[in-house]
Amino acid sequence: MSEQVVYFLREDVSLRSIFEGVTREGFQVVRRAPRRGDASPFWTIDMGEGRYMLLVDSGLLGVRFIDWKSGKPMPAWLESSVVRRTADELAARARDAKTPEEKIATLCEAVAAFAPTLPDGIRAALAARLRDSEEAVRWMAHKAVVTLSDASLEQTLGEMLAGGSVPEDMEKWARELHELAVRAVRGDYTDDLETDNEDYLRDALRRDLTEKKWRRVEVAAARLLWKELPLYELEAAAAWAKAMAATGRVWKAYFAALLVSEIERSRGEEGLAAVVRAEIEPTLATREDLPAREDLHPILWIVRDRLNDDYTAACDRAIDAMDAHVKNFEAERVLFRAISQRNGPEGRPLAKKLRDLLPGAITPLALLAYLHASDDTGDEALADAEALAAVMAQRELAAQGKAEPPSAEIASFDTWAEGILAYQARRPKDLIREHIRILQKRGDYEGALRAAERAIAAKDSALAWMDKGFILTSMKRHADAIAAYTEAIARVDKDGQVLLGGSYDVLWFNRACERAITGDRENALRDLAIAVAKDEKWIDKARADDYFDSVRDDPRFEGILTGTYELPPESSPFDWKTLADRAKGLSFLGRYEEAIAAGREALRKAEKALPPEDPGIATCLENLGFAATWGGEPKEGVTALRRAVAIRERIDAESREAGEAYHHLGSALGMTGDGAGAELHYGKALALREKHDGVESAMAAKSWGDMAGLSLGAGRRDEGIERLRKARSILEKVNAGFLAEGRAADDDSLVEARVDLLTVCGNLLLTHARGGEHEPAIEAARGAVAEAVHLGTRINPNLRNSIAQTLQALAEQGVAGALETLAALADAVLPKEPTEVLESRARWSRIRAGLQALREAGFGDDFILARLKDALRGEPPPPAVARVAGATEALSGFVQEIATTQGTNIVVTLMALQTAEAGGRTFDETLHDLQELALASVAASVENKGPQNEQGKPSKGKSDEPPAWERDPFGNPYLDSEMNRRLGYGDEDDDSGYDDSGEGEEDESDEDGYDDEDEGDDEDD
Repeated sequence: MSEQVVYFLREDVSLRSIFEGVTREGFQVVRRAPRRGDASPFWTIDMGEGRYMLLVDSGLLGVRFIDWKSGKPMPAWLESSVVRRTADELAARARDAKTPEEKIATLCEAVAAFAPTLPDGIRAALAARLRDSEEAVRWMAHKAVVTLSDASLEQTLGEMLAGGSVPEDMEKWARELHELAVRAVRGDYTDDLETDNEDYLRDALRRDLTEKKWRRVEVAAARLLWKELPLYELEAAAAWAKAMAATGRVWKAYFAALLVSEIERSRGEEGLAAVVRAEIEPTLATREDLPAREDLHPILWIVRDRLNDDYTAACDRAIDAMDAHVKNFEAERVLFRAISQRNGPEGRPLAKKLRDLLPGAITPLALLAYLHASDDTGDEALADAEALAAVMAQRELAAQGKAEPPSAEIASFDTWAEGILAYQARRPKDLIREHIRILQKRGDYEGALRAAERAIAAKDSALAWMDKGFILTSMKRHADAIAAYTEAIARVDKDGQVLLGGSYDVLWFNRACERAITGDRENALRDLAIAVAKDEKWIDKARADDYFDSVRDDPRFEGILTGTYELPPESSPFDWKTLADRAKGLSFLGRYEEAIAAGREALRKAEKALPPEDPGIATCLENLGFAATWGGEPKEGVTALRRAVAIRERIDAESREAGEAYHHLGSALGMTGDGAGAELHYGKALALREKHDGVESAMAAKSWGDMAGLSLGAGRRDEGIERLRKARSILEKVNAGFLAEGRAADDDSLVEARVDLLTVCGNLLLTHARGGEHEPAIEAARGAVAEAVHLGTRINPNLRNSIAQTLQALAEQGVAGALETLAALADAVLPKEPTEVLESRARWSRIRAGLQALREAGFGDDFILARLKDALRGEPPPPAVARVAGATEALSGFVQEIATTQGTNIVVTLMALQTAEAGGRTFDETLHDLQELALASVAASVENKGPQNEQGKPSKGKSDEPPAWERDPFGNPYLDSEMNRRLGYGDEDDDSGYDDSGEGEEDESDEDGYDDEDEGDDEDD
């Protein structure tokens, strides 16, 4: 950790409060790593000016801490939420702990904060805990070991074994694991490489080449080559190429060999690289796979962008030589040459050539727009900017299903090229508004307004409406500008975006300007107060802006700027009915906090405007009760709904409205744990629904489904299943009736009935699966999948994932039909996985089927675990095992999956198997964990290889890490973060804060508007 200091969150501090503080501070969450097995989720938070904060929530060790990487003091709200600890303090706390509880707590803090490589004091404490007399302490230390790197593991276990008597339950495990770790370190350890000492690296390189320690060779050679650019360290280049070939990256090795051969030729030499090329070239004749783009671009980039003219020509010859094997990378080569020549005469012709090669691609259009000077407002600059904006808008419409998507080839190329453009030019999304700038500078405000309208049609975002507001301000169309800024403000929260270097404060400031000039004094001052509260930079701008002349004499104006006056909160301008409808709508969108606020205000206004027994008050109470029940305030929901029921009963206890009030109250009571009350009111609701809608109506089915949940929750399983079957039978008839009527697929009633049927089938699947009733479980799953095919993306993600996870668990148990049903569900609605991941899942299913056959043949779990360990050591199965159909294939398949999965090391696998043998986890849980780790590693490997999934669609993965060619010229995975590698994290497109299901959006603009002069109004432009 930075400076060996860790800031732990206090126990009473929630992650939600931290992210609320992050939002207030103007920081931005740029990446959240997903949960994978026992790995800890972490969030990277951008604090601007190149500063970052890392927040880790370690589920394995139960510790939450912050790595504060800023030289500036912490904000007060954050400092009050954390406890500061140094590595020495943590080691001392662990060393001085007396009770088992203190030993476990201090150990978890220290290891979670500094894994995978522990400081000496903490490593000594962990070694001592592994020998502790208390079993609970030893077990937690045993769990902590899994977080360590191979080198730290070897040191820790060495200290443990040398430090005195070792408890019997730990000794065998520790000695075996220590031996494995020693072997791993001996052949794969790189931390001892003195990367700043070139003579040492050369000696290590020659020694490790002889011993074929390819990882050490690769790291040492890459370091030498990085130091010795432009690639004239031939011995290092040859060694690096050999390491690439030996570890299966043959295409990259061949490129390196070709490159160095051509550099040698340019210097009149012929040597080591030719030997390597001769070794590698024969293997290419037998390979059908083509190299991934990531195998090519690091070398191409270094040579094309950094070498002198002689070496650039050598690179071109190497590329031409590669054509003997690869014919499909012409566009990539043109892109690199165009960027290399971006300041020369060849830049634009090459960009145009790329445009001709890939018509409809964004990348060449972005290059053409970028290659114009910033002050170029000519016709060609405008045409290039317009072309880029049009294609970007087309892509956005395609994403919404309103236009034809690009071909898989085009989309894949654009996704891959975005990182290259971001590094050496400008990203397309940063150039998309150039045409608006150019049109404004040319004085063509009508054209700029049309361009902004097109952007709004493609993406109805705060940014698009803000652009429109700027243009209308420039046109002095004040009322229209106010309307545009208001639309932008309404979308700011929904967009969840923060502009680079600032925020959307400019919206409130510009609207204040416009309102001031139109005479709306009160609202102008209110907007100005909001802008100033968001950022004090608006104080000086307000003082200098003549738009505020109409309010400058108001004492509140100066009070706002000096901080001595704060406007009272704005009262809601809506009547009670509008607010009640708003509360209902927000609830259905899942925005419960806003719904509760609107519901409370609606009730307050309704109680002032209506008689106590008016149906309108009951409506407000029902909407508030529903929002509170599902928004985390069920007690408030019960109170509101009891009042609503009382009013409905006094008006007409047999009405349809009374039935709905009963139903909502039943839900609220169930949420508070009052099962009897929930059952009573659900029953009343069912009776009224059957009376008004029919015994076999969709509303009656909803009641049966909710009542089934009560039964299952109370342990009345048979009753719950019977109620679910009743609901399913009714919904199947309802759906059949709707289809017989000829209702369209998007008919609201049909969609709702299908969603309800899917939910019921999903609940039946889960209930039967938990009871071990496999045949009815699969039958229910097939019913769910049948509805999923029709509903597609309308399915609730939580329900979808629950069904998928249950089917996966059944497939792992070898249940007939589970794997096929899961595949059908995946085809219908699950996010598409790469072919490699699907193939790995299939192999794991076969492994589980073979191991299940061993169980059915009478072998116990401990025996099977021992055979898996033997297989990992290379020992053949005994004859009794070999005679069981599929068992040998399962054991060999298990070894193959573990050995070939990037990031899944054998030390961790053996430890997991030993933990299961010791009773720490079940056999099934252990296999599941290993499978998920392997699948996650396969997915990460695929993501690193290329931007396409198996359908040829562009990957949406995004990382806050620098591009591979910036981290290391050869894309060397071993030089990446050790912690990220150990935890199994890849670069994900999940920029959300604390909500596991939320998906953030990317920033779309520069700073607060266009340029600094556009931060305020554009009156003078």
